Amino acid sequence: LETQPQAEPPVATVLVPVREQRSVTVTWCLPVEDPDEWWRAKPDSTVVSLLSSRAQGGLTQLLKAKGLASSVDGSIDEFTRSFVVLTAYIGLTPQGLQRWPEVVSALFSYLALLREEGVPPHVYAEERRMRELAFAFAEPAPPSSFVQSASGNLFLFPPREWLRGPLLAGEGAEPLVRSILEGLTPQAAVVKLTARELAPLATRVEPVYSASYGEMPIGREVAAWSAAPRLDGLAVPPPNRFIPTDLSIKARG
Repeated sequence: LETQPQAEPPVATVLVPVREQRSVTVTWCLPVEDPDEWWRAKPDSTVVSLLSSRAQGGLTQLLKAKGLASSVDGSIDEFTRSFVVLTAYIGLTPQGLQRWPEVVSALFSYLALLREEGVPPHVYAEERRMRELAFAFAEPAPPSSFVQSASGNLFLFPPREWLRGPLLAGEGAEPLVRSILEGLTPQAAVVKLTARELAPLATRVEPVYSASYGEMPIGREVAAWSAAPRLDGLAVPPPNRFIPTDLSIKARG
């Protein structure tokens, strides 16, 4: 009888930085089933905006109020026609480093909230509007800079979209965002902790840059994050009333 290989127990990577820094990053690699649909709707950008939100009810406000984090940001580390790498970066306070599992639990609590309550329609509309404004009023770039940035996107966009394709977002992001949120689970996450205080756990040395690193088992943490409790203070983002809708010039008098 063939036996299925047992999954390796989850671990977090521990890094010791040269300069003073405290952070925890949570990274996922997600499949892209229809790349053309993704670049048109840019659902990954909407999820990044939600993670980075400074609005009432957002993760940043909650963790700052508890004195656990100095910043929360999302980013797309890599996008190809078959997968996307998405990261949540949380800058930790000294107290946040001591309570880092609680910080990551708040992240998964927020993601569960977005899955259960859904992302409001105004979030998609605001994302499209901000991209429209950024495209319409972009500062002219030197031709060499444009060529460099555009050349990296040639495989993603058809020629007619090389200029606007990376910037503008169209309709249809809702089902893709739901799919992304379903994939942002503790079991699929790669967790990395960075702090000088973690030096005792960094028992290995990277051979090229001589960086100190190590691994820490997080099986119990992953199990707890899978059932992260709903936290008071977290909510879906309200409408942003500061996004301009009328850019016409008004005459004096």
